[in-house]
Amino acid sequence: MSAWLSDAFFACRFAFKNIIYYRLRSLLVFFSLIVVMTVVLLGLSADGFVKHYFQGTLEARYRTIDMSMRVSFNGQTRFFSITPLYQSDVLDEIAQDHMPFFEINALVENPDGNKLYVKAMSSSLEHLYKLSNLTAFDLASLSDDEVIITESFASSFGLAPGDDLLLHVGASVRTYEVAAVVEDGGLFAGETIFINKSSSLSFFLSALNPAFAFPPAALTSLYNVIYFNLAEGVTFEQATLALKDIHSQYRSLDYEESINAAALNQQIQRMTIVFNIITLLVMLGLFFVLHTTFLLVFHEKQRSFAVIRMLGGRTRHVLTTLMIEMLLFFFAALLLSIWLANVVIAQGLAYVDAPVTYRLDTPTILMGGGVALLLLMAAIVYYFIKFGQNTLTEQAKHQGQETALKPVLLLFVLVVSLAVYVLFETSWLADWSGNSRSLIQIALAVVILFSTAFLLVFIFSRWLHRLTPSRLSLNLKVLLSKRAFNQYVTVMLVCFTSLFLIALTNDHMNTKMDMLKHEQKGDFILTNFVSRYEDTYTAVLATHGVASADKVGLYQNVLVVDQQLDIRSLVSLDAGRISQYYGFDIDDHALTLLDRNDVKTIVLPERFNALYGYQVGDDIVLYVTPLFPEESFEIAGFFHQELVGATAFVNLHLFDEYQSIANNAILVNASGDRAALQEDLINQFGRHLVVVVDIQKLVNDWLVVLTSGGYYILFILGTMNVFFMIAIAVHALLLFEQMKDGYARFFVLGLSKRNMLGMLAIEQAFLFIVLLVSTWAGYVLLASRLNLLLLFFGEYELVTITAPSIWLGSLTALLVFVLTKWFYMAKVIAIKPSAVLKSHD
Repeated sequence: MSAWLSDAFFACRFAFKNIIYYRLRSLLVFFSLIVVMTVVLLGLSADGFVKHYFQGTLEARYRTIDMSMRVSFNGQTRFFSITPLYQSDVLDEIAQDHMPFFEINALVENPDGNKLYVKAMSSSLEHLYKLSNLTAFDLASLSDDEVIITESFASSFGLAPGDDLLLHVGASVRTYEVAAVVEDGGLFAGETIFINKSSSLSFFLSALNPAFAFPPAALTSLYNVIYFNLAEGVTFEQATLALKDIHSQYRSLDYEESINAAALNQQIQRMTIVFNIITLLVMLGLFFVLHTTFLLVFHEKQRSFAVIRMLGGRTRHVLTTLMIEMLLFFFAALLLSIWLANVVIAQGLAYVDAPVTYRLDTPTILMGGGVALLLLMAAIVYYFIKFGQNTLTEQAKHQGQETALKPVLLLFVLVVSLAVYVLFETSWLADWSGNSRSLIQIALAVVILFSTAFLLVFIFSRWLHRLTPSRLSLNLKVLLSKRAFNQYVTVMLVCFTSLFLIALTNDHMNTKMDMLKHEQKGDFILTNFVSRYEDTYTAVLATHGVASADKVGLYQNVLVVDQQLDIRSLVSLDAGRISQYYGFDIDDHALTLLDRNDVKTIVLPERFNALYGYQVGDDIVLYVTPLFPEESFEIAGFFHQELVGATAFVNLHLFDEYQSIANNAILVNASGDRAALQEDLINQFGRHLVVVVDIQKLVNDWLVVLTSGGYYILFILGTMNVFFMIAIAVHALLLFEQMKDGYARFFVLGLSKRNMLGMLAIEQAFLFIVLLVSTWAGYVLLASRLNLLLLFFGEYELVTITAPSIWLGSLTALLVFVLTKWFYMAKVIAIKPSAVLKSHD
C-alpha cells in the first residue's frame, strides 16, 4: 500500500513539474481545453435556456393549474353550464381544486377618453385569489360597481384606486370604480380586469342581445372556462375523457394542458434548430482544434516519456503521469469554463435586455464536462498507443517539430472528395441515401476545405521558389516544414469557416425578419363576433379610410389528425383575395384549385411537403371544429412561410354545408392613416365586443421575441469566435517559438526590421488569400447542405447562401486575421537575435 502511495505521489509531483517546466505547452493545452469546454457548455445551454424561458413563463402564469376546459374559438358555443359537472362524481375524482370563470374581451375607457381592449374576468374573489397575487388581506369584498385592475394596466392607462373606468357593451356604458390595483401575477396580468360575475354577466348578455336579459340568479351556473388543479396521478388525457363523458355539451369544448411538454419541446426545437446545427458544426471544428493540439503536444512529450522508459520506468507509470497531468488541466479548465460560460450567458441576456436570468444547470455541466473528459481520455489512450508502436530509440530521437506536405496525396484526396460529393447529387444516389447524404457531403466539404488549403500553400511555395529564390521563399519553405504551421492553418480554417457560418446565421435571421413583415400585409382583423356579423361587414365597407375588407373564416390551432400537429391559423378566403392580405408566393395553379367548389382543397406551408412527405393531390384530414372533427382536404399546392407552419388556406366558404362556420372574422386594409382607422373601428364596433386586432402590432411583437432570441444566439456565437481567436493566438505563439531561431538568423545576416515586416506582410497576405479561397469553397459546399441536414434532424428551415453573408464573413475573417497577425509580427520584431542564438548553443 505504501509503495502504491509512493508511486502515486511521485507521479503527481512529476506531472506538476512537467506543467511548470513546459509553460508554453501547458498554456496551449489549458487554453484549448477552456475554449472547447466553454463552447460545449454554451452550445448545450441553448435548449436549456429557451426551455427555462418558456417553461418558467408558463409556470409563473399557470402556477398550480394543470389544465382548462373552455369554449372553442372555432365553435358556436359562447358559454356552458357547470351544473352537470357538480352533479357528477367526476370532479372529486379528477381534481384537487377548480376555478370557474367567465372571461370576455371588453372595451374600456379611462377619464381622459382613451379606449383600450382588456380581458374582463368575472367569478368570485375566492377564485381570483388562487389565480393572482391578490389576497383576502388586500381586499375582502367587491361590490357590483367596483373593479380590480393589474398594476401594469393601471400604469399604462393612468389609473389609481378611486378612479372611474367605463366599460362599453353594445349601446350601454357602465361605470366602475377602481377598488384595488394588484401586482401582476399568475393569470391576472397585463391588460386584465376583474368584476363581480353576479351582476356583470347579466349586463353583458342583455346589452348584446335583449333575448339574453335573464335575472342574475338564472346565470349563476353559466361560465366559459374552468381551470383545474388535477388530483395526484390523474393525467390530462384521463381528465379530458372523464369530462367529455359528463355531458354532450362538454364534447364541443376545448381542453388545454397548461404546460404541454411535447408541444413545448417542439417549439423549442423550431426556435433553436438552426443555432444548434451551426453550434454543432462549430463544436466539431473545436474538437478538431483540440485534436491538433493534442497531436502537437504528444509529439513533444513522446521523447521525454521514451527516456523515462529507457531508464527503467514502467509503461503504467508513464500513462499514470500523463493522466494526472491532463486531469489537472481538465478540472482547472472546467471550473474556469463554467464561470466563463455563465458570464457570457449573463452578458448575452443583458445585451438583448431579456427579462430573465439563467445559469448553467447541473445536467448541462455534467454532460458538457463528461463529453470533454471522454474526448480527453480517448485522445490520451489513442496517442499513447500510437506513439508506443515506435521503438524507444525512434521516440527518443523524434523532436516532433518537422513535417512535410504530400502534394500527390492531397491532390488525390481533393479529386476523390469532389467526385464523391458530386456523385451524391445524382438523382439515383440522392434518392437512395435520402437526407442522410447531408452528413456525408458535409464531411466531404470539410475534407475539401483542408486539402484545398494545404495544396494551394504547397503550389504557391513551389511556384515562388522556382520564380525567384529569395529570403521569402526560403522562409516559406522553413515555415511549411513546421508541424505547428499545419496546426495553425487548421485552426485558422476552422475559425474562418465558423465566421462564415455565423455570418450566414445573421443573414438568415435578417431575411427571416423581412419575410415575416412581408408575409402579413393586412392591417386589421375583426374577430370575436357574437352577433351582427353581416351588419358589421356592411358598416366596415362604408367606413372612411378602409381600402378593402373581406369576410374570412379563421380557425385557430387546427389539428392535423394523421400527424398530431397543429396548423396555427387555418384561413378560408377567396383565392383571388389572398394576395391582398398575405405576402405568400402561391402559384396560380394552386390558387385555381383552391377556387374549386366541388372538392375541398387546401394550400399548405412547404414544410408539409419537405418534412412529412405530402404531395399535391394527396388528402389530409383536419379537426376543424367540434362540429367538423374529421374533414378531408385535397392538397392543391405548397408555399414558403418563415413563421413555421402558422398558416394554411382552404375553400370551406364555397360549400353550403359549412356556412355556419364559413365566416367568423373580417380582414381590413387601411387606405391612409392606420391609427385613425383603428380608433374609428374600435369606436364603432368595440362596444359590441368585436375585437379589432392590429395585425402589424402582432407581427412586431413576434419580431421582438425573434430578434431578442436571434441577437442572443449571435452574441453566443460571436463569443465562441473570441475563443477561437485565443486559440489562434496560442497556436501562433507556438509557431513563433519554432520559427524564432530562423528569424534571429535573418536579423544576424543583416535583414532590417522594416524588410522583415515587408517579407512577413507578403507571406501573410498570401496565406490569407489561400485561407479565404479555401474557406469560400468549403463554406459553399457545406452551407448548401444545411437544409438537408435540418431535415435529417427532423426539422425544416430554408437556409440560403447569399452574397451579403459571404462578404460579411470575408470582412470578419480579415479582421480576425489582421488582429492575430499583428500579435505574431510584434513578437517577431521584438526578437533579440543574440539571446535567441545563445539559447541554442
